[in-house]
Amino acid sequence: MRKTITVVVAVACAALLLTGCGKTKAAKDAAPPAANSNKITVRYENPTKPEHQKYLNELKAKSLIDRETEYVNRELVFPINISFVTKECGVANAYWDGKSEMSLCYELLAKSEQDYKKWFPNDGADKLETYLESLVLDAYYHELAHALHQLYDLPVAGNAEDAADRLSAYMLTELEPDGVLLANVALHYHIEASHDTDIKQIAWYDEHPVNAQRALNYTCWVYGANPAKHAAALVGDQPGQLPQARAEKCEFEAATNAASWGKLLQPHLRVQK
Repeated sequence: MRKTITVVVAVACAALLLTGCGKTKAAKDAAPPAANSNKITVRYENPTKPEHQKYLNELKAKSLIDRETEYVNRELVFPINISFVTKECGVANAYWDGKSEMSLCYELLAKSEQDYKKWFPNDGADKLETYLESLVLDAYYHELAHALHQLYDLPVAGNAEDAADRLSAYMLTELEPDGVLLANVALHYHIEASHDTDIKQIAWYDEHPVNAQRALNYTCWVYGANPAKHAAALVGDQPGQLPQARAEKCEFEAATNAASWGKLLQPHLRVQK
C-alpha cells in the first residue's frame, strides 16, 4: 500500500535524526483545513496532428495521471478546483498557468521520444514506454509544485524551479523507491544537455537550472534514496556520474527534500495526524 504524505515525512525526519520535524508549531496550532470538495480533475484534449494521437491514447489507457490525481486528491485539501490537461501547445513544454490549470503538451512527449530513439536506437518498446511514463509523472509533480506554491502561498527560500524539481523527486521516490523513475528523469536532462553544445547559446538567465545541473541533481536524488544500491553505477568520474564530493551530500539531500516538502504540505493534508 502506498504511504501517506504523513508517513513519508516521518520516515524522512527519522533519517535526518530530527524530532518534531513533521509539523511546525504553526501547523500544530492551526485549525485543520476545512473539508471541501475541491479537487484536481484531469482532461485529455484531442490533438489536431495525427502523430500526437498515440500519446493521447497511451495516457488514457495507462491512467498514470488519473492514478496520481486520485492519490493527491485523497491527501490534500485545495482552496479551489484545478485541472491537469494534456493537449497540443505548439511547443514542447509543461506548465502551470498561474490560475487553475496545469498542462502537459503532447509535443514534449514527441520530442522526448525522438531524442530517446536517437540515443538508444536498439532499445525495445518497453524501455521507451517506461522512459516516457517517468517524464509524464515528473511533469505532473513539477507543475503541481508550482500550483501548490501559489494556491497555498508557500514560502520559497530559493529557486522555485529547483523547489518544484525537489517535490517531483520526493513524490517519484515514494512512488518507486528503486529509482527507475528518477533515473529516467536524470537521463532526460542528460539528453537535453547534450544539445547545449554552444555555451553562448545556453540560457543562463533562465529561471530553470541548466540541463546539465538538473541532470546531476536528479542523479544525486536517485543515489541519495539508496546509496548502497546505486554507488557503483552513479558515483565516479565518468560522464553522467556524481563526483564523490557531491555524492557524500546526496543522502541528506534526498531526506531533506521529503522532510521540507512534507512540512510545507502538512497544514493542507485532508487527514491531520
